[in-house]
Amino acid sequence: MKKFKVQITQVIEVELDESKFTDEFNAEYDRYFSKFGGDLELHARQLAYQYLHESGSFYEGYGEIGDMNIKITEPFDNTEIEVISNSQ
Repeated sequence: MKKFKVQITQVIEVELDESKFTDEFNAEYDRYFSKFGGDLELHARQLAYQYLHESGSFYEGYGEIGDMNIKITEPFDNTEIEVISNSQ
């Protein structure tokens, strides 16, 4: 039996409405979830992760992403797949 390790790289585009990430939202998020301190890049990373691992439009810490005016898309031809090792 052969075993393969495969690396998959996928591009996810996350568009954030900065006006929704108010001081009040950031304080609540930092209190109950992660200490992002209003860093939109960290929020984009977290949202992309949730997009890949959860279904639906409700994201923990953000609520309904439509209400937050968050858009997450997968561009065409956005995935690279590479075998990084195999064993026999």
